Amino acid sequence: MDDGIQLVLGGGTAGALITMLGNWLISKSTRRNRIEPQPLEIKPAEQYVRCTDCVEHRRVIESHHEELAEEVRGERKALQELLTGIRKQLTHNDEKAEERSVNLHHRIDPLIEAVGRLKGRVDDHIRAPH
Repeated sequence: MDDGIQLVLGGGTAGALITMLGNWLISKSTRRNRIEPQPLEIKPAEQYVRCTDCVEHRRVIESHHEELAEEVRGERKALQELLTGIRKQLTHNDEKAEERSVNLHHRIDPLIEAVGRLKGRVDDHIRAPH
C-alpha cells in the first residue's frame, strides 16, 4: 500500500488547467507595465559613451591603481626598514643592559666580601673582652 497522495485528473480537468495557465502566461507577457502618476520622459542623449571612452577610463583607473600600489609598496618597505632599525637598537640595548648587569655583579661581589670582612671584625670586636 502506498502512503503518498495520488492526484488523478480527468481529461477535461487537465485541459481546463492547461488552458487557464496558457491564458495567464499570455496575458502576463502582453501586459504593459505603467509608471504612474506620470510616465518617464524618453529623449535622445546629448552625448553617448563610446567603447573607447570606457577603455580609456579603465586604463586611467588601472594606472592610478598601480601608482597607489607602488606607493603602498614604498611605504611598506620604509616601515620594514624602520622596524629593522628599531629591532637592532633594541637588541643593542639588551646587550648593553646585559653587559651592565655583568659589570654590576663584578662591582657588587667585592663589596659583599668587604662587608663580610668588616662584619667579622665587628663581631670579633664585640666578643673581645674590654
